[in-house]
Amino acid sequence: TREATGQPATVVANFENRGVAEASGFDVVARYQTEFGDYDLTFDAQSTLITKFESTEFGDILGNRNFSNGFGSTPDLKANAGVTIERGNHVGNVSGRYINSYTDDQSGSDIDSQFTLDARYAYTFDSLIGSDGTTIGVGITNILDEDAPRLQQRPFFDTETHDVRGRQIFVSLRHRY
Repeated sequence: TREATGQPATVVANFENRGVAEASGFDVVARYQTEFGDYDLTFDAQSTLITKFESTEFGDILGNRNFSNGFGSTPDLKANAGVTIERGNHVGNVSGRYINSYTDDQSGSDIDSQFTLDARYAYTFDSLIGSDGTTIGVGITNILDEDAPRLQQRPFFDTETHDVRGRQIFVSLRHRY
């Protein structure tokens, strides 16, 4: 509430304890580096598998959007994998991202899984600006322009889990001093 002058007089903040949540799962990270002729190759993969997500108030909430509670979306599997190729001042990368399907507890419908593919290339100039290196890069996020899975209810996309922007092309510039 405010005083007649517009200054705040009282601030009331309501917080609600939503119980305790217990989660378990596995995070797996793998990386392998090798040489192939003049090329350095790096293969990498990361994934998270949630095996249990339970709330004392809501029960088993694994694999749900969790619209009706404050826990957020919990698809049980997310994974990323890619390969990076380096040769001299050149570096390129291709990677894929996967999010497993899960349930929209607001409508009771399934939210589809999603796979997107990204690519990036960069070149480092040893002395373009000064002496410590300037890197210019280009890339594409979501090369195949995959749409984020739709929800039946507003906001029509789970922006907490999926990127709704579609294909993005970018240019980057980094300089070290």
